[in-house]
Amino acid sequence: MKYRCERMMFTTFMNLYICYSSSLLSANGGSSEEVEMGGNSNTIFTVILEDKELKEKAENELHETNMRRQEETHDLVNWINHEQNNVPKLTDYNYTLAFLRASKFNQIATRIRLENYWYSRRKAIMHLMNNVDPASPEILNILRSRNAVYIPLPGYDREGRKVILAQWDQLDVTGHAYTFKEWFRAITVVFDALCFLDEKVMVNGVTFLMDAKGVAMKHITFFGFNNCRKQFVVMQNGYPIRIKQVHYINNNRVIAFFLGLVKSVLSTKLANRIQLHGYEYDSVFDYIDHENLPSEYLHDNYKGEHSLSTQDIMERFIRDTILKPHNLDFLRRLYGCQGNTDMSDFDPEDDDLHEEVINENEAELLDLENDVDID
Repeated sequence: MKYRCERMMFTTFMNLYICYSSSLLSANGGSSEEVEMGGNSNTIFTVILEDKELKEKAENELHETNMRRQEETHDLVNWINHEQNNVPKLTDYNYTLAFLRASKFNQIATRIRLENYWYSRRKAIMHLMNNVDPASPEILNILRSRNAVYIPLPGYDREGRKVILAQWDQLDVTGHAYTFKEWFRAITVVFDALCFLDEKVMVNGVTFLMDAKGVAMKHITFFGFNNCRKQFVVMQNGYPIRIKQVHYINNNRVIAFFLGLVKSVLSTKLANRIQLHGYEYDSVFDYIDHENLPSEYLHDNYKGEHSLSTQDIMERFIRDTILKPHNLDFLRRLYGCQGNTDMSDFDPEDDDLHEEVINENEAELLDLENDVDID
């Protein structure tokens, strides 16, 4: 009874706050809802669901309304702070929203996803992110190099999804530019900045454009097959990301072999979202507009707008997203949270327990998926 009263009081307060905020924003020509991100930060995270199309998609696909967002956030924060011991007490609004939206506001599924994420942060491959500084030269030098591989392209595709380009021929498999662990840390900063700090990504999801030109077995061995499989497990069951499409271009027999190996850990939904276009990939333009792509992916006779070079694109993303003060503050606090487990001798290649634990939770997520269509 006490808990129910607290929830009603919280909802009433939030409704009054939103009404007051909306009146101020309307008076100033604005249309968004702003809330404190939380933690020890005084920074602001902007909820932009007043955008009609985004608001409709959030309501239709994620079952998100103002009331439900407030109630489920309140319940999740209460659980984080008072009812569990496996998840750090990080309660920033953008952080809790990212996990809620990835689980379509199903409270049980959200908690399982959070526990999986922090299990990986304590005892598996995501442990590599503990105490990372996104503004450090070690991170930024990799992202600014031609060997970064993953590039978040400007704008969004026709469904409002962020397009992430992967250029596998740029991966330095020699180990001269970076080790796998160093590269993994840098690229995970990019994914975290998108998934935790871009509200359109939270609602609409992401599209991957995987350019497999030049991929050989040396690329697979650079990652380590076990690392690849475990990352797929974490991305599906312990990370706040909605992967809506995966397009492979310039794909060869190595990609077919690789996908055959990882198929055992892919959900049916994700497997069905992978499209292989081969070396003639005009069909990609049915999904991604020309102007979103760098010039090297366009026909010679194309005269319209196109994106900057990949390094210029990344430089803008670093400046406008990663190094933006309140974003950087959040990412530093996210990586500063960790469990009490001593991981000084951790080797992700030896971590078989991680996949077993997350796969146990995956069974629960599959049951929930059948009930509420989580994807």
